Amino acid sequence: MRTIRAIRVEADSTQKIREDQDALVVPAILTREGILPFDDGRGYRPASELEAAAWTLEGAWVVAYDHILTVFPMSREDIRGKVENVKFDAGIHGVRGDIRFVKALCDQALLDGVRQGDLKDVSVAYFCEDIFEPGKFAGEPYDFVQRNFMFGHVAAGVPEGRCPSPFCGMNVDSFKPHKDPEVTEDFIHIPVKDADLFIDGSFRTIDIDAGKGIKAVIGKLKSDPKGSTVVQKFIFDKSKDWTMEKAQAWVREHKDSAIPNGPKTDEERAKRHFNLSDEQWNALSEEEKQRYISQLPPVGTQRDQEQGEREKLHEEAARRCARTPIKFKEGKGHLTKPEEYQNVDDDDFADPCNYAYPMVPEDRLRAAWQRLHQEKNRAAGDYTSEEWEWMKNRVEKRLKEKGAEVKADSLDPVEVLAHSRRLLNSW
Repeated sequence: MRTIRAIRVEADSTQKIREDQDALVVPAILTREGILPFDDGRGYRPASELEAAAWTLEGAWVVAYDHILTVFPMSREDIRGKVENVKFDAGIHGVRGDIRFVKALCDQALLDGVRQGDLKDVSVAYFCEDIFEPGKFAGEPYDFVQRNFMFGHVAAGVPEGRCPSPFCGMNVDSFKPHKDPEVTEDFIHIPVKDADLFIDGSFRTIDIDAGKGIKAVIGKLKSDPKGSTVVQKFIFDKSKDWTMEKAQAWVREHKDSAIPNGPKTDEERAKRHFNLSDEQWNALSEEEKQRYISQLPPVGTQRDQEQGEREKLHEEAARRCARTPIKFKEGKGHLTKPEEYQNVDDDDFADPCNYAYPMVPEDRLRAAWQRLHQEKNRAAGDYTSEEWEWMKNRVEKRLKEKGAEVKADSLDPVEVLAHSRRLLNSW
């Protein structure tokens, strides 16, 4: 009897890794027949459906550590390699392939983790149709069947997969980052911070106590991208006799002391509060250090409250941006609507993620169309060409709905004047 319920899919033995000057090539099992848990129930993926769609994984782009927000990558900066030699394997009722990590696109930590076998998990993103017809597979009940797969990217070295729910029909091979504790087949996950607060791709899994089977997923907060890593969740190995009750009790007792790089001492709090580097702090006299420490607000007062409010705004921005292919532009985007746009609905921005380029009233719509045809604005806003085109399409659609002529000069007035002078000089 076959019962394949594991949501974790691992690269094959590290003994099979092939390496040359340009790449690491790792054989992997990309996806298998089985029943997986999702927010709306237990979904069954038949082997026949995986076999029919296996070819769509050939050449799929590989990203690292975490899923991106779209099924297909929209930024070259996210890509770390691609999938090759894909084939359906009837023996495992699943799909195999080689993950080719291009060294020039990977950081050293990723390459070392792959070589050492520390980064094994892979997870695929895909479109599919969910047919809500309950049944059983190998004696296990399911709520719906997944059919008509179209595979997108593959995430390698994931601590936990991520499925942006606003993108209808997209799923991944592992759990979504829940805010609440959860139990998988092998592990107990206890989140201490919402995953949406963290910078995409910054997650790492580390050992807290290998002997006791305790790990932590750490990453960099969007609100403090240059700061220390922070724990997003703790992971407990069920084979070490961990239960949900024991794991929660451990987190309550050890959370503060176990979090790596957290501001536990007055000295660390002072450095973070006054934005002092280690070098600047070490250059101070003991008297000066004590003076800084004496000026610290009590824990939980205004400074901490302000930080908490900012984290909440980033959390709201993450949810807002997940509905678009645009990333939040730290230092450029708006966490809240600018004063002059307070009455503009989110859907009335060409870029609702960063509250930029409003499309109402009509004069702003026309201004947005003109500005989106000036390359300097794209560069200044740190937009990718894909993000820029998506915004253009939104504005163009709105103009057509109003019956306006869709036409724009790609040059601004200064550029037009300079262009005219060049023409005159050439005559």
